[in-house]
Amino acid sequence: MTPNVDPEKLRQERHDEAVKVLTLLAFNPVGLQRLADTLDRSIIPTSAYHPNLESADIAFMIANAHKDGRHFITHGDVHPAFKEAREQTATGLPGQRVRASFQERVQNLGFDAFTVLDRIDGGCTFAMHVSGTQQPTLRTAGTLPLPQDLRIQVYAPPNVLAEIPSSHATLAKLVQMFTEDLAVHVVQQFEIIARDKLNWSFKWNEDRPSASFAPGPSLTSLLPDSRGTAHYIFSGRPRGQLDTLIGASKAPQSQPTAEHHNLLDEIEVLQRQHEELEVSMHNLNVEIDAKADQIVHLNLQLSIANAKVSKQEALLQKRADEVHVLRQEKAMVQSANERLTKALAKERELIQELKAKLSVDTGMQTMSLGSPS
Repeated sequence: MTPNVDPEKLRQERHDEAVKVLTLLAFNPVGLQRLADTLDRSIIPTSAYHPNLESADIAFMIANAHKDGRHFITHGDVHPAFKEAREQTATGLPGQRVRASFQERVQNLGFDAFTVLDRIDGGCTFAMHVSGTQQPTLRTAGTLPLPQDLRIQVYAPPNVLAEIPSSHATLAKLVQMFTEDLAVHVVQQFEIIARDKLNWSFKWNEDRPSASFAPGPSLTSLLPDSRGTAHYIFSGRPRGQLDTLIGASKAPQSQPTAEHHNLLDEIEVLQRQHEELEVSMHNLNVEIDAKADQIVHLNLQLSIANAKVSKQEALLQKRADEVHVLRQEKAMVQSANERLTKALAKERELIQELKAKLSVDTGMQTMSLGSPS
């Protein structure tokens, strides 16, 4: 007979157990998985709703972050959350992909929130983000990057951009101003901290796989193609280029000639080739550094193997020395045994002689006693 179970008591026990786990969770990919396991939902990973629940898990863990009082950190160091987000992630390219996916999911949740906020209150939000970990360039890490070295992640409502013609130039100027006046300094500061505090070598990028590489700025369009989303990936422009482009768009336009069209086509082709070469170079750098990591790993394994061989050789030499000592001791024992054997043989001969002499003396005494006096 099944005993009666108090549903409220059972619920309280489950609540207490879950809270105990939740208080120990770290905000990183492993922590999100543990959160999902703790909540024990019935949605399977292949369900269409699974990505929504992953976003809900992120929202659960970052709720109230904008007012948690943890905005200011020790000068010259990264935020503790930066290190926490990388705990228990793999090294090399696999770990790089995990961290990039994690960062992208957090960013997407922010863009989703901005989208819904604009929809429910009829307003407008522009949001710009630059990551401290940028694609590698020819410049030395820790030096001030040029605006064109950076990629800026931007949220902007497509309906506003479509309905207000001047918004294109406004957004482009905002992004360029953000890039020139803030982003270049943020990236430089992070690279200095990463080099001095985290010991990053910057041989290849820590958190940006090649899939996230964005093309360079268009020479003819103010905005990049968002492909029907509210997420725009801007490339910083050389200083002054945007003003020239905006000025050209406002100037009276003469009828373009066939030569002008051909020139624009050639520029677009060259730009696409340049972008493809940048992506190829980046992918090659990633592969080279991945191979370098493999070489380091193999060298480490070789060093460990050599150490084991040396240890075994030393052990064998010790055993050989012990055998040599034992052989010497054996030879000494054999020599002593031979000497003892010879001494024992002499003792036996002496005993025989003494026995023979004793026998003669005994016989003579007997004869002496038996003769008449």
